[in-house]
Amino acid sequence: PSIRSNMSRVNLITASELQTKGTQLGAGAFGVVYAGFWFPKGKGKIKVPVAIKLVKGTCTGKEETEMLNEAMQMSSLRHEHLLRLVGICLHEEGIQLVTLLRPLGNLLNFLKKHKAHLCGKDLLLYCYQISSVAIKWLALEALRDQSYTHRTDVWAYGITCWEILTFGQSPYQGMDICSIKNFLKEGNRLSQPSNCSSELYQVLLQCELWLRSF
Repeated sequence: PSIRSNMSRVNLITASELQTKGTQLGAGAFGVVYAGFWFPKGKGKIKVPVAIKLVKGTCTGKEETEMLNEAMQMSSLRHEHLLRLVGICLHEEGIQLVTLLRPLGNLLNFLKKHKAHLCGKDLLLYCYQISSVAIKWLALEALRDQSYTHRTDVWAYGITCWEILTFGQSPYQGMDICSIKNFLKEGNRLSQPSNCSSELYQVLLQCELWLRSF
């Protein structure tokens, strides 16, 4: 089914049902996430901890469309190991995307905090529990044309390898989505990690070839 066919499954939440705590949980290319609570209508005094995603700064039509698309994508995926979408709030300042709050925080910080207790078999289990729509892992053709193939998966794999080799550094640190697109279109790529051999770095670069063929 198309993404838009899932819009009927998205729960609409009124602004009066939400309360933002003011604690920022994270930020992405165009959004920022805060902790808060959802008070479902007709459910008495039930208070549900949630994460509320807002658009940074002024919300444009393009950003509203991106947020709606993300909501529709999430509503089409239902699994115990996937972040659950609660709904969206059509706030006067822009669309807000509401998900259940994960009490243990994001996976990267959790792994860093508990790295002394992790072994290979634990990491294999995590592989079945992760899914995200992350701008910094998208290939140039995906950013430019919204084209997704096995080639874009290879690109994402290369970025993930770079992240591992840098012990969890964020790719394209401090760059927004427009800067990342221009950076890549000019032929630039992520720099060679200090502990990465030249041979391995060439493998990473091969993963990030634009319009490559296999």
